[in-house]
Amino acid sequence: MASYANHKEAMPIGLDLDTEEQRVVIRRVMLRLMPFLALLYFMAQLDRVNVSFAALTMNADIGLSATTYAWGASIFFMSYVILEVPSNLILEKVGARLWIARIMLSWGALAIAMAFITGAKSYYLVRLMLGAAEAGFYPGVILYLTYWFPRAYRSRVLALLGLATPLSSAAGALMAAPLLSMHGFLGFAGWRWLFFIEGIPSVLLAVVTLFFLTDRPSQARWLEPHQRKWLDAEIEAERQQTGAKKHTSLLRSLRDKRVLLLTAVWLCRVSCLYGITFFLPQVVKVVGRSTSMSTLLSAVPFIAGALGMLVVAYTSDRMQERRWHVFGTFILTAVGLSGAAILGASPWSILALSLAGIGTTAMVPCFWPIPPLFLAGAAAAGGIAFINAIGNLGGILGPYAVGALKDATGGFASGLHFLAAIAVVGAVLTLFIQAVPSPETKASEL
Repeated sequence: MASYANHKEAMPIGLDLDTEEQRVVIRRVMLRLMPFLALLYFMAQLDRVNVSFAALTMNADIGLSATTYAWGASIFFMSYVILEVPSNLILEKVGARLWIARIMLSWGALAIAMAFITGAKSYYLVRLMLGAAEAGFYPGVILYLTYWFPRAYRSRVLALLGLATPLSSAAGALMAAPLLSMHGFLGFAGWRWLFFIEGIPSVLLAVVTLFFLTDRPSQARWLEPHQRKWLDAEIEAERQQTGAKKHTSLLRSLRDKRVLLLTAVWLCRVSCLYGITFFLPQVVKVVGRSTSMSTLLSAVPFIAGALGMLVVAYTSDRMQERRWHVFGTFILTAVGLSGAAILGASPWSILALSLAGIGTTAMVPCFWPIPPLFLAGAAAAGGIAFINAIGNLGGILGPYAVGALKDATGGFASGLHFLAAIAVVGAVLTLFIQAVPSPETKASEL
């Protein structure tokens, strides 16, 4: 039996995806759902990482050391991890429309609340609550997309969704300079205006979500009846394919070695992503010098990441191959991070950081099509959330390590080398994905 990592994602039984009518349906679904979902994820990411730009002036204003700042940035992931699986299971029961609107309303309100922190304690508290509010959003959207898109399209739609991560960081960098320059307006510091203004759209979009999202294809009045029936049949045919056994039990999926291995791989990626994201404006400040130039230069690695993600997602879908694409993105990340550490204040370090940006970003559409190959139903809801939740502990490990090493050494080089080492570990773990058998697979069949 071929392992799941090399499993070519077969077309649904008895259905031809090449017909013009079927392409029209997928195109209509994509145009209806993906821009809106990407916008929601854009706001989630912006409200999560805008603290990295605020830190340029916030840390001095309220007396935060690099370690204290890093701990507050990463404490977000504690509540996020604890509530991720329960949140995704609730989404499956009550529907994406209602639950995503709830998530957005609560995280938007707390993003605004960041404007009113006064010191380390209030900083910790609001970041912790923000993680609880956002828990379940990303794995919930991944699960939601499996209701609407056949496997052959999922890497592309995940890439479109994943673009929100680098674009939100790039936009955050471009927006930060004018918002921070509002310092003193109405007696507010510039970093307070940054949190306040960037939190408002999430609250407003929560209301829009209630009226715009559709839970399932069968409820999509914006599709013709025969189109709804075809899409439902397409998705169901893939679930019923006899070529691959899937877990439907949540508890069994959490004991699956494949789930545990993918969790470790995702943890390495998240450690690298947030280890650099939360400190990137401070890292590039040695190149850009001024606060405004630092925020603008911070956009470059994220723009590179967005472009790289589109290319990698296309080749991954074209080749129907995932594992080696994930491996390659880890190598790019390691090379970029170590290169930036070695180059230091040289302008060429921006190029090295861009390589790391491509690596951490482009991995997303190659990685997430893997779990649905062997998870379905409640197991998909819980298993995907488990991988994302435990993997997001890297959001604690990466930033805290970089902050602590910065305080200990006075520079960021050691922290960047540490993150590069984690990327190498992730690359090595990726090589073992093929070797991990399913519970139904005999050793002789590998």
